[in-house]
Amino acid sequence: MIYPESLAAQAKALADLGLVVEVLDEQKMRKLGMNALLGVAQGSARPPRVVVMEWRGAGGDDGPHSPLAFVGKGVTFDTGGISIKPAAGMGDMKWDMAALPWSLA
Repeated sequence: MIYPESLAAQAKALADLGLVVEVLDEQKMRKLGMNALLGVAQGSARPPRVVVMEWRGAGGDDGPHSPLAFVGKGVTFDTGGISIKPAAGMGDMKWDMAALPWSLA
């Protein structure tokens, strides 16, 4: 079993590999205006977390590699509104949890 807090803790361990890891708690999310996420999180007994991970390339900020970002979500529980979606589109829901690579160059 994994929850937002334990997912964030595991992500923090990636700092040992050279990633910069920041975990946003409810207070930080509220300050950033992440109200949609906070609204959805109200349906859980567990507090939400957002994990921001950065890898700046092998050479650091001035290194030869362009930064690369993976944007996605680690879902610990998501009903996905399955009861309100038409059956024909259900197969596409797997992409709802995909990580997408983005080049920041």
